[in-house]
Amino acid sequence: SIRRQRQMCIRDRRITGSIVANPALKERYFSKFIDHIEVSGLFKDVDVINKKTTTGMDIDNMSFELKCEL
Repeated sequence: SIRRQRQMCIRDRRITGSIVANPALKERYFSKFIDHIEVSGLFKDVDVINKKTTTGMDIDNMSFELKCEL
């Protein structure tokens, strides 16, 4: 789920979100999501700024932040 989009400069966007899934599938879902964004043609470039998995009881949660250039 995508939580918010912040404008950095006129050509860059930051997208933050989280994935809640079986720990064995989180990375696959994230990679698939990035692939969809890259081939959509919406952005020239997509960079993963931050990606982390919660430790402890919430190991099924992954949060991420992307920098996307228009």
